[in-house]
Amino acid sequence: MGIAAAGLLSVIAAIRMVSLIAQLPSRSTQVDYSIYYTSAYLMRHGEDPYTTSLNSVAPAFGMRIRYIPGATDPPAFLLMFEPLTILGPEEGYWTWQALNALALAVSLWMLLGRGSGLRPDVAIALAALALMYPAVINHFYYAQSKMPLLLLLVVTMRLLESRRDIAAGLALALAGLTRIVPLLLLGYLLIERRWRAIASTVIGVIGGLIATGLMIGFPVEFSFVNAIRVLTGTRVLRFDTNVALSSFVSRLYWASFGVDPSAGIEALRHATIAGAALAVAALTCLATLRTAPAEDRDSRAFSLWVVIVILLSPTAWIFNMVILFIPFGQICSAARYGRASRWTIALAAASYTLLMIGCPWGCVGYSGELFYMLASRAGINIEPIARQTATLSLLLAWAAAFAFARSGERTERSIPASARSWPPVDAPQPSNADANV
Repeated sequence: MGIAAAGLLSVIAAIRMVSLIAQLPSRSTQVDYSIYYTSAYLMRHGEDPYTTSLNSVAPAFGMRIRYIPGATDPPAFLLMFEPLTILGPEEGYWTWQALNALALAVSLWMLLGRGSGLRPDVAIALAALALMYPAVINHFYYAQSKMPLLLLLVVTMRLLESRRDIAAGLALALAGLTRIVPLLLLGYLLIERRWRAIASTVIGVIGGLIATGLMIGFPVEFSFVNAIRVLTGTRVLRFDTNVALSSFVSRLYWASFGVDPSAGIEALRHATIAGAALAVAALTCLATLRTAPAEDRDSRAFSLWVVIVILLSPTAWIFNMVILFIPFGQICSAARYGRASRWTIALAAASYTLLMIGCPWGCVGYSGELFYMLASRAGINIEPIARQTATLSLLLAWAAAFAFARSGERTERSIPASARSWPPVDAPQPSNADANV
């Protein structure tokens, strides 16, 4: 990679960050922070944010909330967010953004630091590329909440690697309490027979639900079902920035048959969504079964399951794709020691590049900003295709993680025994090939 290349990428990333930071002051009263703040504020004052209109308090803070009638985030997350509502809206906003930045920094350090085996210049270059990733720009623009999730999943992975299963299960439980869908990783733990991790996750979730109910009231906690209806409604599925598999399939159907199709077409749409989800889940399980129980070297299968946490979510947005840093980081680390196939690396690079080129401004408008602009100037209508850029990038990331998981056994046999341990012990000196990773 080289110091010069790492330095150039760092300068570009710094310029991109300065440009983003200049936009943030105007976002302190906008979604999604405005939804978090007003929801948590209502909860702190004894109201049910899932049944009370957020606009009943939002104007008092000068905040704008469109389309969302009530809270849409899990009760445990809002309970943890409550302390920020003691601060004023603007002070809370900058504190929240600082916490997100800290979570991202720690996550990248855990993924790309000394334990990864990457050379410093390579790690710096990869960190710079991470900061330029459209999902990161999108995340901070909307003051979203997926950086803490990224950190919790990285912590879970590292704890599993070091055989601290109880602590790993508790970290996963916290991730599940605040975002729900990470509990899909219980499937990974089940296949890998990590019984203690499963037990601690289940106990942690049950304990967390009880503690949350005692603090905010169980009726309020149960009201979260109202948010689920909103997040899985037709209107949400139509957004092209919704990268969930269900939304992608639905948009393809509606583009072909119109937004008000017959009952038969709707039934076929739901059947297609179910079939696609089952196919992805089945392939993921098969790839995981190929790894020996409790010997997921390089966290290959774990990385694959992280991708389906996004793909199989009822609703997922471009900013959710920040957790792809886990498979991307693991692939880069494995490539350093010759444990990642060229096909895996190519797919991961294609996923990153597609989103980067399609959304150079962070996917704030929709998921194919540049492609749509160029096609419009050329008089070509590729809008239906351009708007699928983010989902196609996510599908490529799943393919990369799938190839990574499947290639583990073959790659393992092809490398020297001295390089097979993880974390690496007596790692080989970098070669010329390493410099290009």
